[in-house]
Amino acid sequence: ALLARVDNEVRRSVALLQSDEALAKAADEAVTVNERLLVGMRKRFSAGAITSFDVLRVADELTRAKIEAARARVSYRISLARLATADGTLLPQRNITASSLRSSK
Repeated sequence: ALLARVDNEVRRSVALLQSDEALAKAADEAVTVNERLLVGMRKRFSAGAITSFDVLRVADELTRAKIEAARARVSYRISLARLATADGTLLPQRNITASSLRSSK
């Protein structure tokens, strides 16, 4: 029963990690697209083709995309930690042993 629970938790953690990885990649791509768009909008503004409001709107979207990308990376790192916890590798990855925990008291 314990092994089945651990196996289930590892599988869920892997699935969540894969999902979070895809979200992080998509969020990073959105940042790249918005950065390119902002460059183009600034050129159009310099040429007098659009207003400063249009540039600010795109700059705002870029900021939102960067925030979402940061959130996605945090979720990905949390998923990595959950997987390491589920498969029992979190403490060894950090060189933490039971004896080191006892000696730190």
